[in-house]
Amino acid sequence: SALDFGEVIPGFTFLEPVTITIDYADSDVGDLKEETLRLFYWDGAQWQDAATTCDPESSYTFDPELNRISQPICHLSTFGLFAEPQYWQYLPLVVRSSFTPSSGVLDPAFDGDGMLIADYSAEGEWGRSVALQADGKIVMAGYAKIADNDEAFLMARFHPDGTLDTSFGVDGWVVANYYESSDMIMDIALQEDGKIVAAGRICIPVAGCDFGVARFNTDGGLDTTFDGDGWLTTDFAGDADYAYSLVLQMDGKIVVAGLATMLYNGFDIALARYNPDGSLDISFDGDGKVTTDYLAHMDDMALAVALQEDGKIITAGTLTDGETNRV
Repeated sequence: SALDFGEVIPGFTFLEPVTITIDYADSDVGDLKEETLRLFYWDGAQWQDAATTCDPESSYTFDPELNRISQPICHLSTFGLFAEPQYWQYLPLVVRSSFTPSSGVLDPAFDGDGMLIADYSAEGEWGRSVALQADGKIVMAGYAKIADNDEAFLMARFHPDGTLDTSFGVDGWVVANYYESSDMIMDIALQEDGKIVAAGRICIPVAGCDFGVARFNTDGGLDTTFDGDGWLTTDFAGDADYAYSLVLQMDGKIVVAGLATMLYNGFDIALARYNPDGSLDISFDGDGKVTTDYLAHMDDMALAVALQEDGKIITAGTLTDGETNRV
């Protein structure tokens, strides 16, 4: 599928055809007639010739000596390679967004060996989420140990080659602490304008832990158009609440999922929805937040959240009776 910040774009087509090139081994083809190899796509009901993704239809380029077939396409789909004589045969094909099959090996163009260790301080850091910008830059988020053994929101941005992007924050790093609290980012998402939305937990001394949501500008500074100072906390039932995942709706609203501690009832699945300015969306369950107890006297929590095309919200997580965990 073609995606725009996680949302499927229906009917998406390319302005110009994009060519898929498939290399295959003789053992892949076996007794099939190589000259009958064709690329097909799944239209939701049946397999169709991939040439028909374009108007007018595109043409195959076939080289049996090199065991190679090329086909221009004009939209994304699930593709399969077919041939005959007796029956069409489906050979699985996975195509990356770059239309270049991945070898599964580390990419030496990224920091020299495909891996990097980014050290902010000697206290320790944890990466919990990652997002890719349209320009290929990589935003990593999590939390860092700071003074007095507390934690703070942590982000770093890297160029596609793995070097730190020094135009982001201070030397590529952003560390944000909410009024001497202990803070962790658990998930991030990128808005269409490039701003970064982060969700996790903010623990304030005496007051306890709540959903913590922040929005950052593209340079790493807090976006003060979001709840006045770039930060907000949301309490559900007066006890500890933790956010683990977030997703952005097409209208810019922010859905955050996690757990809420309920009096005498342990953890419940917790959801909150915010308007783009950071205010709670009161059209969502009347006050912008909702808790769900899947089974009484068991701990339930949402660890991931996603949106269906119709806008309905799907969560996944775990529930436990203290001895056995279930999904």
